[in-house]
Order: sequence, then C-alpha cells, then structure tokens
Amino acid sequence: MESSLGKKGYEAYAKSTGGKTFDGRDMPPWDALSINIKRAWADASKAIAHEVYEAVKAAEAGPETQPAPSGYPR
Repeated sequence: MESSLGKKGYEAYAKSTGGKTFDGRDMPPWDALSINIKRAWADASKAIAHEVYEAVKAAEAGPETQPAPSGYPR
C-alpha cells in the first residue's frame, strides 16, 4: 500500500507541475525511479496519511477531546 500511495503522490506532483521537477527537468516515469526515491515518496505519503488519520480521529472524537486554541478558556 505504501508504494501505491507513494506512486499516487508522485503522479499528483507530476500533474501539478506539468511533469517537471523542481528545476524544470522532465520527471521520469514512476517505474524508472530508483528504489530509494520510491521509498522516499512512500515515506512522504505515509506521513501525510498519518496526519489525515489523526485529524479525522480528532474530529470524530469531538471538540471535548481537542485542546482549546491558545488564549481561549475551555
């Protein structure tokens, strides 16, 4: 699953940049990437998925379990 999330992230990045790297070069296809680059995309996507999971879990738990914003009393 991590690899497929990494691939989805890579493809979304490619779509948003017109298939260009940060320095304007053409992005290679996913299958041409080294295993280290694929792992990096998988790690990045896993971190994002974790943040989304935690946000959904907190939202489902309700406001009572979330800390009040700084400066606001409970």
